[in-house]
Amino acid sequence: MRGIESSTLAALGPLSRGGAPDLNGAGPMTKEKAKQAGVEFESVFLSNVLSEMFSTLDQGDGPLGAGGTGGETYRSFLTDEYAREIANNGGIGIADQVMRELLATQETGS
Repeated sequence: MRGIESSTLAALGPLSRGGAPDLNGAGPMTKEKAKQAGVEFESVFLSNVLSEMFSTLDQGDGPLGAGGTGGETYRSFLTDEYAREIANNGGIGIADQVMRELLATQETGS
């Protein structure tokens, strides 16, 4: 494949039924695996949204402020954790849709 190194393809593991990559190498994607993938996707999405939202706030001089030591790093950790907590506690509905799409794709064999 053009643009994708063979080591990257090998890391994806064997393909599950239907041609969708099985990232854990344990056979076809189950509902639980699909749900977890959806929650992880939603967490990443929310982290990006929260990062953009917090970037417009006055950073101040506190421990998470622009003047603080490693403020940007700690702020990114904080937004990632906020995103994980939101996604794990119901989120905004993206995880359920991703889960349904993953399972539907596997069923149709695409």
